[in-house]
Amino acid sequence: MASIILSTVGSSIGASVGLPFGDRIGALVGAGIGNRLGGTAKHHYEGARLENLAVQTSTYGRMIPITFGTVRIAGNVIWSRPIREVATTTTTRTGGGKGGGGSRSTSSSSTTYSYYVTLAIAVCEGELSRIERVWADSRLLDLSQGTYRVYKGSETQLPDPLIESYQGVGATPAYRGLAYVVIEDFPMADFGGRIPNFTFEVTRRTPQNDSGAAPVESLVTSIMLLPGSGEFVYDTQTEYKITGTESGGTVVQSGYQVALNQHTAEGK
Repeated sequence: MASIILSTVGSSIGASVGLPFGDRIGALVGAGIGNRLGGTAKHHYEGARLENLAVQTSTYGRMIPITFGTVRIAGNVIWSRPIREVATTTTTRTGGGKGGGGSRSTSSSSTTYSYYVTLAIAVCEGELSRIERVWADSRLLDLSQGTYRVYKGSETQLPDPLIESYQGVGATPAYRGLAYVVIEDFPMADFGGRIPNFTFEVTRRTPQNDSGAAPVESLVTSIMLLPGSGEFVYDTQTEYKITGTESGGTVVQSGYQVALNQHTAEGK
């Protein structure tokens, strides 16, 4: 109410002095005084912001790893968008109200900033069988949360549609023969506003050789987990030992025969 009254008074005084736009200037001055005396005090707070939104984690000239079996390996950024900033402003108002007799209200607002990055990360030479798990720094990621696209590195894979929407049709590499992952809008809040180090646990089976023969892992049907337990442990027939002494080129039995590779009551 004080701001409305003083605004009216200021407008009248400004008009009476005959200055150009005097009524408007007086109204603004009166309203400002009114806000200070009994109007709304406004406060605004700014959250921390990144100074540089560029992505600078790619390593030029880095060798492309060749993997076999299952290994955990770090990636290398091969494409990215500038870091996306999202500002969120919240406002709270306290005090004031009707019949307050000029009581002063306070309006506080704060702006916080969130950051997201979209990028493509090369992993290793393809073609991968699968990507088992992904870590950001030491944190295991849930791939069901967020947008992740895995390219296993086949010789027929097509360009990523998101990259192609920025680079243009016909100007986007498909990175054939290279396994890579595209991550969209990855939140950076949990990593101090920086891009974490991504590592990938990948499985790559040995491809067929030039003769078309199957890889070794496809030929293995079973594995014996008792190495060094005796020379007869792999035999499918029961082998026996008879103790005795040698005399004149002849072995004279001195005990019972003992099974070397059979230790069950069923005689198997």
